[in-house]
Amino acid sequence: MKALRYVIAVLIAAVIGLICYQGLVTHTLTGSNLTKAILILCGLIVSLLKGSRQSRATKADYKAAYGHLIGNAFSEDPKLEKQLYKALDDFNRRKYPACLKKLDALRTASSKSSDRFAVTVFTALCHSRMGRYQEAIQTYSNALLIREHSTVSSNMGNCYLELGKIEDALECFKRAIRADASNPNAHNNIAQLYIQTGNFEEALPYAQQAVALNGKMPQALNAMAICHAMLGNEAEYESYFRRAVACGSDGKTLRTYIENLKA
Repeated sequence: MKALRYVIAVLIAAVIGLICYQGLVTHTLTGSNLTKAILILCGLIVSLLKGSRQSRATKADYKAAYGHLIGNAFSEDPKLEKQLYKALDDFNRRKYPACLKKLDALRTASSKSSDRFAVTVFTALCHSRMGRYQEAIQTYSNALLIREHSTVSSNMGNCYLELGKIEDALECFKRAIRADASNPNAHNNIAQLYIQTGNFEEALPYAQQAVALNGKMPQALNAMAICHAMLGNEAEYESYFRRAVACGSDGKTLRTYIENLKA
């Protein structure tokens, strides 16, 4: 059991390291990759907590990892709530068909919007993990009919990106902002998408808003430096370049990236 916990801890460190490498060194971290990494981290953390107790993860563990998606689903029916957490056990063990089967059973018993929302979102997550992006998109869309949710909109956008549908992804990311305008990651996702497509003027205001919400966010500061550099705003570029480096960005890599864009 100790060996298993060690392996899980190493995997967590590896995922975090990959996020930092792509975000700070290669600047290739996309919204899609970040969401996938966060979901993997959540699963690993729950697995680590489970292993440390030599039993399945508790309700508190799942609330800590997925509380923003679970809400108060089935809270008034302990039996059904237990079934939901059994489905989440399967989800974290990557037993997606088994998870879907349990969620399907719960769907027929869902009496409240909070119940239906949780069941629908985790159904979409299963489809996405299985590479069924079109099914995931439709299911996320159904969840958003129940309740607007920033994470759900972002996830749907990431599925569109997997299918190469940039405009649809962009609209989902904008919807994520409308659902939670205080989330700097939502603004940064759009800035990064615009930068990747060479639309630096469009990227700039989203990068600005991300920095306004989190002045120490390296990815957003990088985006500001890149946009100003590509738009010929030399003084602003130098200012944001220094801020990005002060917050952990690799200055040499950032300059090289910008030089390659100009070339």
